[in-house]
Amino acid sequence: MAVGHYITEDKRRRIWQMAKSGIKPVEIARRLGITPETAWRWSKRGGDVETRPKPTPERPPAQTPEEIEDRVVELRLEGWRTGEIAAEVGIDPHTVPAICKRRGVWLVRG
Repeated sequence: MAVGHYITEDKRRRIWQMAKSGIKPVEIARRLGITPETAWRWSKRGGDVETRPKPTPERPPAQTPEEIEDRVVELRLEGWRTGEIAAEVGIDPHTVPAICKRRGVWLVRG
């Protein structure tokens, strides 16, 4: 199965045509080599694929300013926990481990 791959307009059109003719999503998926969830999703969206917005590449993540990253590493090395660091410097708690990983500082869970 082509999981996580872009579905072309042609394939979306074929999904819609097959669904419109009464073919079940599981059978559409088998014939086209896609997941049943993808077949179901596109069969419900309709056949006007040209007017639907095309997927856009995910925007690159915003880079945390260097001085904030420096402070995160400093606090981590002092033994602060992820939530404490995030609250102190004003960033999302999920950003703390990413910064530490980039900087080669390993987190201890807790």
